[in-house]
Amino acid sequence: MGKIPPSFRPAISNSLTRKLPLEPLTSIPHQSPEKTTKKKPPQHPKKPQASGKAEALFKSPDLSSAKKVFNYIVATTKSSPDLRFHNTLLQSYASISTLNDSISLLHHMIKTQPSFSPDRSTYHVLLSQSCKAPDSSLSAVNQILNLMVNNGLKPNQVTTDIAIRSLCEVGRIDHAVELRRECIRCNGFVGGDGKKGLYTEFMHLQYAASRVMQV
Repeated sequence: MGKIPPSFRPAISNSLTRKLPLEPLTSIPHQSPEKTTKKKPPQHPKKPQASGKAEALFKSPDLSSAKKVFNYIVATTKSSPDLRFHNTLLQSYASISTLNDSISLLHHMIKTQPSFSPDRSTYHVLLSQSCKAPDSSLSAVNQILNLMVNNGLKPNQVTTDIAIRSLCEVGRIDHAVELRRECIRCNGFVGGDGKKGLYTEFMHLQYAASRVMQV
């Protein structure tokens, strides 16, 4: 007689089970339960990520191409683009473009997206770019600072730290010192009382180290 599958045992009457003793359970080969494959929940298309899109699409520093890329990203984004969205795109383009083209793209963003209102963080993107651009003076840096002020945004302590840090990162130590002196002289964006921030201290350390190496 063949073995009785476990699934049929409850259906057998008690009298029948007494007349037909079952074989020892040990003789029944162990069968591991079949693994049930969990169905993965349907994945909805991810919302366009500003950074990922920008890195993939900003392949050329050409300004006209950048404007078309920006228009495309905005048109294909389901949610309403916010400040961070615009800043991320601007920062991505600034990494491959000239400062003037970055400024032009910002103006294009403002013109085509009336709901977009740049804040300090937006101009800090341009400020960092201006500090890292090859320049024998601080004219490009002052250009962005004036752009901030003309748009009603007074530079603050964070502005100071970003400018000094960016200048130091590319070895423009003398310009970092000059910029800080100018800030203190104008009682502008060094906290009003001339207190030094984290990267201001870093700048002084770098400046001192560079002077020691020259001795």
